[in-house]
Amino acid sequence: MDRDKFALCIGHNLYEGCDPLEKAANDSNAMRDKLRSLGFYVMTGNNTTAKSMKQAIRTFHQSLTPNCLALFYFSGYSMQNDGINFLVPIDAEVGLAADI
Repeated sequence: MDRDKFALCIGHNLYEGCDPLEKAANDSNAMRDKLRSLGFYVMTGNNTTAKSMKQAIRTFHQSLTPNCLALFYFSGYSMQNDGINFLVPIDAEVGLAADI
C-alpha cells in the first residue's frame, strides 16, 4: 500500500426520516475496494452522523502529506444553498437555509 495515496469513502443509506437509499453505502464500499486494489490507503465512514462525518473528514485531512494524492468519495444526499454545496449527514435536520 502506497502511503502517498489516500482516500476517504463515505456512503449514506440510512437517513433519519427518509426512505433508505438503495446503493449509496454499497457504492462507497465498491469504491473503497477498488482504491485499495490500486494501492490507496482508504478510510471509510458509512452512515455517519454530522459529528462522526466531521471527525472522519478531519482525520483524513490530518493524514495527508505534502505532494500526496488524495481522493474524497461521497455517495448520498447533498444540497446547494446560495451556490455552495453541502454533503448531508444521516442525522441532518434541515427546515430552513439557516439549518444548513
